[in-house]
Amino acid sequence: QHALAMFLTYALLFVIVSQRLQSVKDVERLLRAIAISVVGMAVFGLLQYATSDGRFFWFYEYPFRNTNHQVTGAFINRNHFAHYLCLGLAPLLIWLVASLRAKPEVGRASLLTQRHLVLAVAAALVLVVFAALLTRSRGGAITLLVVSLFTMGALYRRRLIDGRYLIGVGSLGVVVVGLLSVYGYDSVVSRLDDLASGSLEELDRRDGRRRIWAANLDAIAAGWQVGAGAGTHRYIYPAYLGESVSYEYTHAESGYLQIATECGLPGILLLAMAIALCVRWCVIALWRASDERSILCGAAVTAGLAGSAVHAVVDFVWFIPACVSLTTLLAASALRLSQLAGERVTTALSLIHI
Repeated sequence: QHALAMFLTYALLFVIVSQRLQSVKDVERLLRAIAISVVGMAVFGLLQYATSDGRFFWFYEYPFRNTNHQVTGAFINRNHFAHYLCLGLAPLLIWLVASLRAKPEVGRASLLTQRHLVLAVAAALVLVVFAALLTRSRGGAITLLVVSLFTMGALYRRRLIDGRYLIGVGSLGVVVVGLLSVYGYDSVVSRLDDLASGSLEELDRRDGRRRIWAANLDAIAAGWQVGAGAGTHRYIYPAYLGESVSYEYTHAESGYLQIATECGLPGILLLAMAIALCVRWCVIALWRASDERSILCGAAVTAGLAGSAVHAVVDFVWFIPACVSLTTLLAASALRLSQLAGERVTTALSLIHI
């Protein structure tokens, strides 16, 4: 019942947002709202980390986690905080590119305003990346890289940026490294070194993820036809774990495996259809778009959805309402951008025919 209620909530959010977005300008406004919310979360996370005594929001004491050792923001799990920031990274990147490409209006005041906007967005981008790295989430670092590469690669392919923009983004990366050198460099590098090693033993030292993944694979093999039921993971995995542990796996540490375990073949097919639809919308939004603003928006939503799909392989980000809400907003934006691109193509063909 709880899973059904959550599904209906996300479905209604998707339908309402996709209907409310009437133009590319509306999509731009939504993406900038996402970017602002992510910047606000990053600021909150850094302030909480710097000033808190271990309690969330400076007053809530959670018995199994605290805010002393990594930046977590309003999330119990640092991986989910990092994922939330990554979903807003692409909107920030395209906002920065759009600000740099905007033609300055006549007048000294207008030029100064544009420069201030560029500096503000660049500073916000540095802040978000800095906060994401301070989570020391390896999955978050991979997602950060995926989102950045998808955004810049799509814009480079559509000739909206060139080497100068890439150098500029690289210089922002140098600023982030400089901030890390002041605080947090050793702890961040030690975590990222595990990724560079490429060893499963280094990445999963306590064997936790591999253990729960193996249990889920056994559960899928036993009930792949219909699954065990949405929301049942925490109740059925002990039967396949093979050993007793002192802690509970509330989720499968992989969105794909958990959906397959709980919902079986119908869930797998629905997930595959959802991913295929998002891929189709993103391809149309990127490659059929003819104007600069549509291409920028298409790059942002494509990169964000790609990051979500990648991070879900090694974490249960699809079961965190804040993360799913942003992903749903990006998916609704992808749908509307593809529809708007299709309408423009149809109109152009009609004019040619006339």
